[in-house]
Amino acid sequence: MEDLFYLLLGVAVIVLPIYFIVKKVKNRGHKEKVVDQGPTIKELKEKKEIVKEKKVKVLKLKDIKHIEGISSLREEEDCALNVDDEEFTVITKIGNFNISLDRIVNAGIMSKKEMETKNKSVFARSLVGSMVGLGALGALSGIGQKVKNYYSHFLIINYRDKNTEEIKLLVFGLGKYDGGGQLFVNKLTKRLSNEKVDIDL
Repeated sequence: MEDLFYLLLGVAVIVLPIYFIVKKVKNRGHKEKVVDQGPTIKELKEKKEIVKEKKVKVLKLKDIKHIEGISSLREEEDCALNVDDEEFTVITKIGNFNISLDRIVNAGIMSKKEMETKNKSVFARSLVGSMVGLGALGALSGIGQKVKNYYSHFLIINYRDKNTEEIKLLVFGLGKYDGGGQLFVNKLTKRLSNEKVDIDL
């Protein structure tokens, strides 16, 4: 009987330390799991915003001609347009001309015939997709007569001058067809509609 007691005591001496060690390791692992609960809601939102920013696509329109609006460029100078989430950029051989999106007033496509026959106030009312009611699309008188017959459609951009707040005009020749230009305008106006603006009444 005494031998059995010492035998059980010896087993207990060996087993108990192992039991407590295993239990301690399990508890530590559980605490680590509790502490590591993954990203917070704030972190997830920030990550989502970063991903959203990365997904903003640059709108592009290539192989067009500058007709009027940039004094540094000749009429019918080759150019291209890029629009990201902040700026409207005219890309040319001599350099880039940038306009922040919050200064773009409206954009539209106009045919040569419209340019020759409609006055600016009529066109302003008929423009599809004009963003805000800040007046006509600029002084278009005479442009239709002075450009070559090759241009049957034009891209018109109105913007506010950064120094004077005066509404100014950019005109680009699209050639015989307006399909690419119309798609560009549709995407541009959609992007502009997402811009937050402050308007003084």
